[in-house]
Amino acid sequence: AEDGYYYKWPGSPIDRWDVRLEVRADWKEMCSLMMQTYTERTTGTFIEGDKLASITWHFGSTNPEFGAIQGKELLNHLKDTMAHLPVEVVMGKSFVRVRHSGVTKGALAK
Repeated sequence: AEDGYYYKWPGSPIDRWDVRLEVRADWKEMCSLMMQTYTERTTGTFIEGDKLASITWHFGSTNPEFGAIQGKELLNHLKDTMAHLPVEVVMGKSFVRVRHSGVTKGALAK
């Protein structure tokens, strides 16, 4: 669950979820402030910040061209600002996500 942050072993109790690694989340506040700036100036966008190991800015419900331009600008801004922290900044088709390094579904499978 949550892109590989939580996992469940086969046969474990229904309400038991284990954590792959401990994650500092102090970087999320900085990301949230930057994303909020883009949300205020880009109609139809929103921030998904309820996950422990990531925060995501969604632009799929805005003008496609303007959303993509804003997304690329945010991506570059976040990459520059977060370069010294243990995070990855990635862009999808309609979102920009910052996640703790090493927290992915693929990393859990290794």
